[in-house]
Amino acid sequence: MNPIVEKNLEKMTVSKRGSMIFQLMKESIGGNAGTWEGLSCRATNFVYDNQTGKIFVFTNNAYELIPRLYRAPEIKRKLTGDLVEGTYRIAVDNKKRHRTRIISLRTSSNTADLARETLEETVRVYNERFGPRTEVALGK
Repeated sequence: MNPIVEKNLEKMTVSKRGSMIFQLMKESIGGNAGTWEGLSCRATNFVYDNQTGKIFVFTNNAYELIPRLYRAPEIKRKLTGDLVEGTYRIAVDNKKRHRTRIISLRTSSNTADLARETLEETVRVYNERFGPRTEVALGK
C-alpha cells in the first residue's frame, strides 16, 4: 500500500489533537453537513500537500494555520508542493458504535492528479476498515 495512505490513515484515526477523530468530536452532528441515507453527517477540513496528498493536520482554521505550518521546520522537510485545504464529509452511524464513512471529498483546484488519487485511495481504505458496508461514489 502507498506509504502516504498509511500515514494519512494514522493521522485520521489516532485520538489526539490535529487528528480527524479529535476534530470530529468537536463538530456538531447534522449542522451544515446535513444527512446522508438517514445518517447524520459532519464535515472536517484538513491541510495537505497538493503534490503528494499527504495530510498534515485536521483543522477548521486552515487559512490561519497554513502560514504557520510553512514556517515549521518539520513540515518544510516533508513538503513537496503547496499546503492547501481539503474537506471530508462524513456520515456517522450512531447505531453501530459510531461507525463513520467518508461520503465526499473536496480538494483544492490546484491539486495534482497523484495527490487526488492518494486522497481517494485514503478514503477507500478508511471506508473499508472503519465504515458501514455501503458503496459510495466520491464526488469531485
